[in-house]
Amino acid sequence: MDVALAGVAASPLFLASPAPYVLLDRRLRIRAVDAAYLKATNRSAGELVGADMFELFPDKPADPGADGVARLSFSLDHVLRHGLPMLGAGVG
Repeated sequence: MDVALAGVAASPLFLASPAPYVLLDRRLRIRAVDAAYLKATNRSAGELVGADMFELFPDKPADPGADGVARLSFSLDHVLRHGLPMLGAGVG
């Protein structure tokens, strides 16, 4: 894990947050999760850390119209390329 992610993952604010947070690297692999994220996903850190975000949380196979992975992937790619969130892009 790079230094910036390691610093956030060890931060008392991250560790004690009541909101669910996941830290992703540039390849969208999970590098850290907080306790609230574990509770929200009903998974263990061992199941999550090191895994690809979208392999663990794919679109519903039974829903042919599911596009959450594509939409979130596009949004995260935009942030990585431009360093800015997508505002008003209809994502969400």
